[in-house]
Amino acid sequence: MKKKLIPFIDRLLQKGVPFVAYRLPGATTMQLCVQQSFTLHKIKIGDLDHASGFVLADFESARTGNIILLTPDFDLSKTTEQNRLSSWLDTLPDTTEKQSIQSKHQERDDYMQRVNYLIDQLQSDAFEKIVFSRLACKKISSAVKISDFFILLEQQYPSAFISVFSLPTTNVWIGATPESLISIDENQAITMAVAGTRKNTGENTRKPWGHKEIEEQEFVSQFIEMQLSELSVNEFLKEGPVTMDAGSISHLKTTFKIPLPSLEGNIGRFIKGLHPTPAVCGLPKADAYRMIQKAESHDRIFYTGFLGPWNLYKHAQLFVNLRCAELSGSQMNLYLGGGLTASSVASDEWEETEHKSQTLLSVAENLLTFAR
Repeated sequence: MKKKLIPFIDRLLQKGVPFVAYRLPGATTMQLCVQQSFTLHKIKIGDLDHASGFVLADFESARTGNIILLTPDFDLSKTTEQNRLSSWLDTLPDTTEKQSIQSKHQERDDYMQRVNYLIDQLQSDAFEKIVFSRLACKKISSAVKISDFFILLEQQYPSAFISVFSLPTTNVWIGATPESLISIDENQAITMAVAGTRKNTGENTRKPWGHKEIEEQEFVSQFIEMQLSELSVNEFLKEGPVTMDAGSISHLKTTFKIPLPSLEGNIGRFIKGLHPTPAVCGLPKADAYRMIQKAESHDRIFYTGFLGPWNLYKHAQLFVNLRCAELSGSQMNLYLGGGLTASSVASDEWEETEHKSQTLLSVAENLLTFAR
């Protein structure tokens, strides 16, 4: 079915139709959620207990509480529905509207200056941790097909959540995130604390993790335990931390498995409490969030928000939107972040963001060859 659905990606973009194409970690099939209405349906994060659709939450949803819920209007597992979608697209004009895209590429010197300021704040105990991000603006050929980009990401990152989406109010977003926010099955809810980053050198040449990375990851684990405590959830299984590889880089990961009955009626509230996690914002959360708004020169938009199928196609999984890019014409904006603590070194943080950029850049560089 994947071969039949892939060509729809470029046609949907051409028509400006709200859609998302995605592949779950470890899966061999892709899903395509297409909404016929160009009006976006918004709900509150806390209302997720009774919602169904594909969830798209931007970083600002931490403040507003508003998220987008796309509802599929075609059952594309059926050939008749694929034909119906194709016929409907034929009736639509090509979109001529283009959304503006940020051009706030951050050079190394400016990045270093801002990071050193934040490290000073951390060392004076103003924060425990803050996640600072930068924007890297790259040029790609306008001849590149987004469907090809999606295919190559799938092939290169089989364990990541791969997605591409576009809305009437946004540019194209594409990504390969390694981090789950929450997943639900019949018996339990699973969330994870992922933090600490270094270059993936392979199992045989790994060195012990450093103090900064261990501390950074522990902040996130403690934060999740605090959210569970506020919901009076005391029984859960905690596994880790263990090393998790994500392409060219590695992270520390602790997994939390929570019996589903203990979260009954509070799943939306739990997700609201988790977002944004210290892995993408900082601690204390409210203070770190305000400092991010002040210190960063760009708007994060969907970077470090969350997305995923929610009670859709028999899955309820949300992922933190990391290793992602926004595309418009020949410009690709990469969103690159890293966690800062009092023991951070600015030059090391720059190198970390450079490593993270390779998740998408390594694929983008192969696109024209692939297209031939």
